[in-house]
Amino acid sequence: MAFKLNNKKVFIAAGLIVIILFGVFLYDRIEILLFNPQKAPVIGDIIADVGGQDIHGQKKTLAQYQGKYILLNFWAVWCEPCKNEMPFLEEVFANNQDKIVVIGVDQGDPPAVLKQFLTEKNITFPIWLDEESAIADKFLVKAFPTTLILGPDRKLLAIHIGELNRILLQNYLDEVSLK
Repeated sequence: MAFKLNNKKVFIAAGLIVIILFGVFLYDRIEILLFNPQKAPVIGDIIADVGGQDIHGQKKTLAQYQGKYILLNFWAVWCEPCKNEMPFLEEVFANNQDKIVVIGVDQGDPPAVLKQFLTEKNITFPIWLDEESAIADKFLVKAFPTTLILGPDRKLLAIHIGELNRILLQNYLDEVSLK
């Protein structure tokens, strides 16, 4: 009888461990499903108009860029991969301003640090402030950098999670017929 009781305890303990590990492994997904019922955007979705305040204190929205492609990049100064891709994003912006706007959505950097970084790196594309992650939350962004490419009609054309390099960025632009 003691042997069967120990087996039951072992099975119960093993079951609890499996449940705990499953919960830890899928925590992010469970959090989204239980507490944030919005669905993550997928390729082909029309993105609702969202906006924020830029570094100059002006309110901006995606609708202001209607008719242009929008490259929406979620980043932060503390993020090394984010900083690495900035020159490529600036290059795309500078060379294609008639067709595309690059918007950097900064994730809560102190204004002085942010402005110093932008000045040092000669970043001229629009930067929106997202101190409370309200914009990032609308897109369920959980990693930085994350880049979304929207068509002139705000249709989601591409999502890239992680650092972009010049070749990857050019491939995305080629895919959406932007060169």
